[in-house]
Amino acid sequence: FGGDRWLVQCGTSQDLASAKRSSPEEGLHETVRMALSGLPKDCRVGLLNCRKQLPSGKNTFERFKLDSSVVPTLALVANTRPPVQITPELLGKQGGL
Repeated sequence: FGGDRWLVQCGTSQDLASAKRSSPEEGLHETVRMALSGLPKDCRVGLLNCRKQLPSGKNTFERFKLDSSVVPTLALVANTRPPVQITPELLGKQGGL
């Protein structure tokens, strides 16, 4: 992801199919769609199959220690640092995205 800021949603097979079939926004969780207009303009949004195996043999959940039970599973990635999972607790502390 380099130095760019990304909000990444771990999508289900259904989310990914919806995004491919109609528009990328269609695959996003309703919470993310509602937050889009409030995101900084330089923050890109991506939908990722986090269950897909990486070259290391791990998937994205395992590689970055993301809790897949949090729905939607969101992570903020920026400046080549490891992703930070966005949890309801984090949103409560920071006042939202």
